[in-house]
Amino acid sequence: MEDTEHKSLAPVLWMSVVVMLVTPFFAPNLLGRVATTAAVGGTAVVALRRSGARRSVRLAGEAIVVGLTLMAAASREFESAPATLEIAGTALLAILLLVTPSVVVFRLAQRPKVTLDTVAGALAAYIQIGLFFATLYRLDGLVESTPFFTGTADPTMMDFQFFSFVTLTTLGYGDLVPATDVGQSMAMFEAVLGQVFLVTVVALAVGNLGAQVRPRGDGAHARAGSDDRGGAPT
Repeated sequence: MEDTEHKSLAPVLWMSVVVMLVTPFFAPNLLGRVATTAAVGGTAVVALRRSGARRSVRLAGEAIVVGLTLMAAASREFESAPATLEIAGTALLAILLLVTPSVVVFRLAQRPKVTLDTVAGALAAYIQIGLFFATLYRLDGLVESTPFFTGTADPTMMDFQFFSFVTLTTLGYGDLVPATDVGQSMAMFEAVLGQVFLVTVVALAVGNLGAQVRPRGDGAHARAGSDDRGGAPT
């Protein structure tokens, strides 16, 4: 297992913020699809690498990003089945964005001390969750015959991403409301997950900033040492 204590996750947070703010404005053409895939997937890969994920997980993530980029570029050549390629690519991206925050949080929990970098990692994972659900909503919109939103039949990635972060932060809906039962169920789950993540992972990281986390087994060793010292007659 790699040493992750000295690998800062702050770059992952800044990359996630940039991706969240910039990628929805990419044009919906070939170059825009490739740029979006590379930006979102690249951020996930950097998160996996800096969080110390296993080599097999990192290689799988990198392979997915390369494959998605090639699929985005090839979608123009296969006009007979563009929907199939887009569905497959969106599904793979959703899987990658599901694994990334899980690995980041798991690795953060193994660190011996809560630092500002721990908070940055928790916030990066929070943004990655929003990106994951945006991709999941887009996937549902591609698969379902019914439009995902009421009032718009051709939503953009900006629409899905805006809706995802509004749901994640429970700000309240405006003109974008899910029209399908699956979409409504996913939105409810994201809203609950977002609040639980904030009041547990993020709040615990902020509240325990600077605290030394006791490594596993220290309590048992301490008790054993106490028993040894106390075992001798006085």
